[in-house]
Amino acid sequence: MAPIIEPYFGQEESLYQESSSIPGLLASAVPMLFTATEFDGPFLHRQVWQILNGRFQRDGQIQPLLNGRLAQGSSNETLENLDPAKP
Repeated sequence: MAPIIEPYFGQEESLYQESSSIPGLLASAVPMLFTATEFDGPFLHRQVWQILNGRFQRDGQIQPLLNGRLAQGSSNETLENLDPAKP
């Protein structure tokens, strides 16, 4: 884990999943803004992707997103372009 992440999540990586806010963000119907900046590391990009993917699975569309690689999208095709595992 990147040293910059530890102050936010603690030293015990095995607890990260248990303490994640992602399930609550996916359960909420409140409109939200998600951002991923150029200098955010892969861990943070992966979290944004998990949220957008989960909301897409739930709603069939994703919210507008500001990202260095994608300005706005509403289909699975554009969501797949955000997959942090892809170059």
